[in-house]
Amino acid sequence: RFTKTFTNGSVMAGLKGAEASNPAHRSFVMKHAPSGIRITATQSEPFSRFNVWGLRSTICPEPFTLINDLAPGKAAKWTIEYHFAQDVMKK
Repeated sequence: RFTKTFTNGSVMAGLKGAEASNPAHRSFVMKHAPSGIRITATQSEPFSRFNVWGLRSTICPEPFTLINDLAPGKAAKWTIEYHFAQDVMKK
């Protein structure tokens, strides 16, 4: 939750609790409370860390995946699915 309105500049935050040591950390939800707009993302591998970057008009979730023991010439694959929705606003 942001505690003030951005007028200029940006913010970068590293979020705690999204470490690779917990394999359950494969999804997140971000919500803009005034509009009810939310994004849900699910990743095939656990997050190694998770940052959020933003400025007045943009907010960007930044999930990271740890790649261990990748030999030269080899590849690693993972997926992240993003789902966008809006809550029905009551009048």
